[in-house]
Amino acid sequence: MSKQPIKIIKNNEDFVVAWQSSGTLAEVAKRVGTSLRNASSHATWLRTRGVPLKKFSTRNFNVLDVEGLSALANKTAKEKK
Repeated sequence: MSKQPIKIIKNNEDFVVAWQSSGTLAEVAKRVGTSLRNASSHATWLRTRGVPLKKFSTRNFNVLDVEGLSALANKTAKEKK
């Protein structure tokens, strides 16, 4: 299976409109035809240049359960001894 080339974002105006009117990073990437990583990087790049883009909530993403993962790691390590 061949990978499709990542579309380079050339039109900042279209990107800003897509970003500001979308609800998720995935929606932005789909609308501008690029990868999640490329869309996120482009937003960061624009922000560093002073464009006040909104930030998407991370509530929709898996939150790292450090306590639970630590317990699992310790339990697994003890079982191996």
